[in-house]
Amino acid sequence: IGYTNGRVISTRDAREGDYVVVIGKIGGEGTGVIAWDFGDKLLGKVPRDVIEHARSFIYDVSIVKTALAIKDYVNTMHDATEGGILQALREVASASGKDIVVLEKAFYIDEEVKRITSAVNVDPLRLLSSGCIVATVTPGYLDSLLNELKKHGIRHSVVGRVTRGEGRVIIKGDSGETITIIDSDIVDEIYKLWNK
Repeated sequence: IGYTNGRVISTRDAREGDYVVVIGKIGGEGTGVIAWDFGDKLLGKVPRDVIEHARSFIYDVSIVKTALAIKDYVNTMHDATEGGILQALREVASASGKDIVVLEKAFYIDEEVKRITSAVNVDPLRLLSSGCIVATVTPGYLDSLLNELKKHGIRHSVVGRVTRGEGRVIIKGDSGETITIIDSDIVDEIYKLWNK
């Protein structure tokens, strides 16, 4: 489908010691879908203006400009689609043969996403997230990457590190306790709504 004469950045090149950065709106795509398809169920739980604004999220799903802005700083890039940001982290970990350890509270989630996902009882970290990128970056390039993201006004969260392991995502709490270990693929939360 194409060719490159430059460096290829793949999903499998996360290195032990890399920082893990989530770039873009977590759960934005899924929140937009919920606002369109389940807007009537949201009324009374979420203000109409929040629902209307959330509908615009499904138009912001391209990662091309962001990927081009950060390509010189990262070891790995992977777009978060079905299964959300946690599935994207799982795919990077699995492809790289490393564990990814993240802090539960480190993920920045927009207020509209929080309100809508809470109203329908879905986890934004396990929700359609096209337009969001998982990237890994060596410590020496972290500041440069973060400066580039700030320069372009792109939201981001440094959520964890890549460690030696076997392809798992390990979610830690504030005290360092393990909350969840993800070692298999995730079913997207959006399906729960249609199953009801």
